[in-house]
Amino acid sequence: MAEPIFNARLTDLASKIYTDLIRDAAAKAGGELKTPAEAQRLAKLSFKLSQCFYGVMDDLNAENEPKNVGYTVQADDIAKWSQPASKP
Repeated sequence: MAEPIFNARLTDLASKIYTDLIRDAAAKAGGELKTPAEAQRLAKLSFKLSQCFYGVMDDLNAENEPKNVGYTVQADDIAKWSQPASKP
């Protein structure tokens, strides 16, 4: 079976956005959508909005992640910190 194009979190948010967009579009159109093409356009828009939302969220989370990943402190490093600073 092929891998899904969108992951579960994108699909879940996109379906919620789509439901809201369809409901709003149907309310403006007097209770029904004008064409199936409009529904497809709203579905594509829902996925694009979902991708955008999670892209921004991932960027914001990346700013809060540790910056020195993989840095290890050795005994020599601690010894250097313990020495008094030399004067120029």
